[in-house]
Amino acid sequence: MFKLFIQSTLTRQPSSRAGLSRSLGIFVKKMLLLAIIPALTNCVKIEGSAELRSSAGDPYSFEGATVEVFDMNAAAALGTGRTVKAVGKASATDGTISLRVLSRKIDDNLLYGVEFKCPPDNDADACTVESPLRIVLSGAQLKAGGWKASVLTETIFHNIAYYIGAGYPSDETQQMFDHYAGALLLAPTGGADTYDDVLAWSPALTDELKRPNQLGTVSESLAGGIGNNDIKLLARSAVNPIVTTSLLSGTSELAQFWDVVVANGYAYMVGLDVGLVIVDVRDVENPVLVGRTFALGATRELVLAGNFVYAVTSSRVSIVDVSNPAAPVYRGSFSVPGGDAWDVDVEGEYAYVASNTGLHLFNVTNAASPLLVASMPGILPDSVTVSGNNVVITNIDRFHMIDVSNPAAPVLLWTSLPRPSSISPLLEMTSDYIYYTTSSTLYVFDIRNLTSPRLAGQMKANLYGGKKLVLSGDTLYVAASAMAFDVSNPSAPELKGQLGITGFSASLAADGEFVYITKGDTTLSIADPDTVVQPLTQSANLAILGGARDQFTPSADRAYLRVLDGSFSIFDLSDPLAPTLLSNFLPPRPQVASVVAADNYAFMANTFHQAIQVADISNGSRPVMLAVNVPLYNGSYVNGDEGIRRMVLDGPRIFVPWGHSDGYGVPDCLDQGVGGIGGLFTVDIAIPTAPAIAGHVCLPEEAEAVAVTADHAYVTLGNRLLQIVEINDLSQPALAGSLQLSTVARSVAVANDHVWATEGVNGIEIVDVSDSVAPQLITDINTPGEAGGVAFKGNYAYVADGISGLLMFDVSNPAVPKLIASASTRGAAFSVFFKDDYLVTGTTHGIEMFRTLPVSN
Repeated sequence: MFKLFIQSTLTRQPSSRAGLSRSLGIFVKKMLLLAIIPALTNCVKIEGSAELRSSAGDPYSFEGATVEVFDMNAAAALGTGRTVKAVGKASATDGTISLRVLSRKIDDNLLYGVEFKCPPDNDADACTVESPLRIVLSGAQLKAGGWKASVLTETIFHNIAYYIGAGYPSDETQQMFDHYAGALLLAPTGGADTYDDVLAWSPALTDELKRPNQLGTVSESLAGGIGNNDIKLLARSAVNPIVTTSLLSGTSELAQFWDVVVANGYAYMVGLDVGLVIVDVRDVENPVLVGRTFALGATRELVLAGNFVYAVTSSRVSIVDVSNPAAPVYRGSFSVPGGDAWDVDVEGEYAYVASNTGLHLFNVTNAASPLLVASMPGILPDSVTVSGNNVVITNIDRFHMIDVSNPAAPVLLWTSLPRPSSISPLLEMTSDYIYYTTSSTLYVFDIRNLTSPRLAGQMKANLYGGKKLVLSGDTLYVAASAMAFDVSNPSAPELKGQLGITGFSASLAADGEFVYITKGDTTLSIADPDTVVQPLTQSANLAILGGARDQFTPSADRAYLRVLDGSFSIFDLSDPLAPTLLSNFLPPRPQVASVVAADNYAFMANTFHQAIQVADISNGSRPVMLAVNVPLYNGSYVNGDEGIRRMVLDGPRIFVPWGHSDGYGVPDCLDQGVGGIGGLFTVDIAIPTAPAIAGHVCLPEEAEAVAVTADHAYVTLGNRLLQIVEINDLSQPALAGSLQLSTVARSVAVANDHVWATEGVNGIEIVDVSDSVAPQLITDINTPGEAGGVAFKGNYAYVADGISGLLMFDVSNPAVPKLIASASTRGAAFSVFFKDDYLVTGTTHGIEMFRTLPVSN
């Protein structure tokens, strides 16, 4: 506690000079008291404590820990600086502190951090925690006292850095506390804007936690001091939507799960080369395979009704008795008249089968011998959903409501056409509403009046051709994107976020507590629906007629876009919230394959001439073509009308990947027996108006993309090779190591000795290139869209992922990238880079700007 001591002593009667001195002393003391007493009355006493326990429940000591209170501004959140408001020491082993701070310096509505930290030379028997333990509080909560820093507050401290660093308002950040509390606590007691549930939690109450083991690991890591980045990674994992992922072993390479349903603590899955698989998921952290039958073919869909699973193969519906999940029994199958079965749903005694010959109704009272009772051949459905006496079937662009109160004589009530779509729509139904999706929109239809359905609400979203809709409570989940929508207000559905799936999800199921996801392989992921990946916030967009279609590159306050007609566009990004189009430049012989810019000049790769050309862009609104034409090789043009790929600018040099799929080659490369249909050229632009070829290296296949560092260029080739080239001597670049990728990478990026080779629909492969002679593949990411450009900042990677928009990954551990945020873009995203604190994305819509996440190293 801060204390102020003012001492006054009576002595002998002073002389006149001494009396004057004493009078002055009294006057000074009075003035000090007049100045200090008001300050003391404006002080507020702050009391709080810290408690950290091991997995066994044993407390760690904070005796003698230093304690700091600081503003949770962007600088503090990023670890780049802080404004200290008070400093003190924790007392005894319970970590209790008592501080005094001027109340006028604490704003009730702002956020503040309190950090407990053991001194580096602490006594072994005193403070025993190696890493800081922190809590974030509003000013009002800080002054109220009674709070406790714990492993829960430390976990949330790391996870809200995004919102604080990105400048989100205090109330929005406080809502995120409640969001993360929902991920960690079984029964959060607080509400949005308060996060009292976090503050009220006691480390002794492990029964209140969803993930005690994970938080126990964080506690012991804090005590042991494993490093801030590792702590952050553990903290983020503790609120990752994915609780666990289980891999089914002993299956063929072709095996895939295509559909999943969950009931009574068991997950039932079917697919290709897997039969029916039953997994006990009552302990979601430790799912166990308990039953299986192979008496099924390649199975598309399944439904669970009572004790039976109905599974759809290409031409039949199989029935399996799962009354004992550990011993499923195949009961038989039935075929649909004259066609293939696509989907099945069961209600009461009847199974409703969608096929390419219509809708068929079967009585399944006797599972061993189902009876066909009715058919509706005039409608060709892709899917079928039943609710009570109502059946809805969908096809490519519409859905149909059918009354089956008399199963022997179904009646078509109406047909609806929300919007044509290039994919089959998805549908979920309750007694009051139909939830219906196309590839770009979620629709909610009110069917309380069955004879007159009406559109209640809709929301635009990139749904990526999802495979299944599942309604659980007020949340609607869409498979493929693993998106979660809040539909508590049917007239205004809202995107809650994405479950933490980094690849395409083939199907999903929900039981009210967890979501179960199959990814089109043999894994079952179990996700916590209280935690979703939060979307990034769009700050601006600029639509372009015809849309952006190709390379998008930055330069200072501008960006340059190569357009398919052979021209390029120049954009002003000086105001990230209001990007503007300066001009479209169509040079003579418009065959611009790639464009980069430096200072006042744009350098264009012209495929007609196979040469580099230059334009003066000092006036971005009126570019001027210069009389510069630099052939790529020995003063002569290289044969062919294609070949130059996306160039990369690096200081005073341009790297030009080249290749020709028809086999045209560079003469001396052919002479060297390299093959000659690929190469990497370096162009010196130290004198922008007189660029010169500095050197080249021959490659055995056409070069697709390049990324560079100071010493190396990383080139992807048409034969799926990643080739490393040493570029210390630009006149003689030399081949170093190489690595065979799984497919051709059309884009490549490099950061911190790791190359990200993006492969469109095949996702991303991450390669450790710290040893340039022997690169090593360390992991891959199956993104939901088409992976394109990648931008890095600190421990984060941002991926332009086609129709799935933007994805953000924490790459603190490059071998285990974590999806932590996402954003839907209006168009398909193909390129991404940074402009100050904003993320600039090139999409088929145009330019789209996003508020970025903070960088923390």
